[in-house]
Amino acid sequence: MLILLRRLHPILVLLVACCLNLAQAASYTVQINVDEAYQPLLSHLDLYKWQDSGDINIDQIQRLFRAAPAQIRSLLATEGFLEVQILATLDEKDGLAVLRYDIDPGPPVLVESLRLELSGPLSEHPDVEQWREKMLAQISLKPESRFRQDDWDASKKQSLALLLADSYPLASLVMSEALLDADSRTARLQLQVDSGPLVTLGPIQVEGLQRLPERVVTRLTRIEPGVPYRRSSLLDFQSALQGTPYFSSVIVDVDPAPDQPLLTPVLVKVKEAQRQRVGFGVGYNTNTGARVEVNYQHANVADQGWIFNANTSLETRRQFAEAKLATPLTAKGYVESVFANNESTQVQNVDSQIYKIGVGR
Repeated sequence: MLILLRRLHPILVLLVACCLNLAQAASYTVQINVDEAYQPLLSHLDLYKWQDSGDINIDQIQRLFRAAPAQIRSLLATEGFLEVQILATLDEKDGLAVLRYDIDPGPPVLVESLRLELSGPLSEHPDVEQWREKMLAQISLKPESRFRQDDWDASKKQSLALLLADSYPLASLVMSEALLDADSRTARLQLQVDSGPLVTLGPIQVEGLQRLPERVVTRLTRIEPGVPYRRSSLLDFQSALQGTPYFSSVIVDVDPAPDQPLLTPVLVKVKEAQRQRVGFGVGYNTNTGARVEVNYQHANVADQGWIFNANTSLETRRQFAEAKLATPLTAKGYVESVFANNESTQVQNVDSQIYKIGVGR
């Protein structure tokens, strides 16, 4: 008998350990009854984060169950609900703990007032009221609308972005406040924005040129020194440069100094593209047969920024070749070019040759 117990001892220990693990391990499911519009918001509850954990026990489940109502109220407060009613029940079904919450958000908090205060040089500008109206138009939370934290955060960014993009890139948010009154279910909103100094644009400063002359950059700008800062003007300039074959990357920006905001240099950082490019292609046309194409481009002829393009298309019944040399944009805003091409076709036993030569501006 003693020998038998000794042999069974490791097995008994293993069985006892398994029973203890089964007693400690637990699983649960969550049921939240609330308007579907708020289900995604409540998916951030800790209840869901731990639901797939395999080593949670019943004590931990109970702690999650008790903590959830406070988290639910906190999350729904961001949607403007301060009188949330929650009926919480903890049951067991088929070996699973069932955590159920029936939620009534209650009446929402409505915006009572919205105040925008402008400080800095803009506050003394003759058009300050027009600026205030434009900034207020960016705020989606109007009086009598439901307060939402996401809308409030977005409104602050959008109203400030209006200044940052137009004349005042050094503007900053000094203070923002949302006072929510649970008794009256109202919210009083207040913003204070410092415009910073008016910034004007100055000379073009180009970095990154190695072979190309600087005029291929400067002649593409429509920015006159002394004009107010406009982010759209910088983006238009950047797009114009990116539309040329000269550069593989372009960044146009400014770095205004608060103590020297006038005639802020426009910084243009470029990376030159390969000067020469060759492309090949094949295809088929039912009228002219199989086709082979070769294209060649040189984007800096004689280091003057001139662009040379040549392309040849050889088809069974059509052959075409063209060469074109174009200048970069001139000081008067023109692109000047010379070209020549030849097209030869053999269709329905008729051979034709067409030659063209010309200049363009």
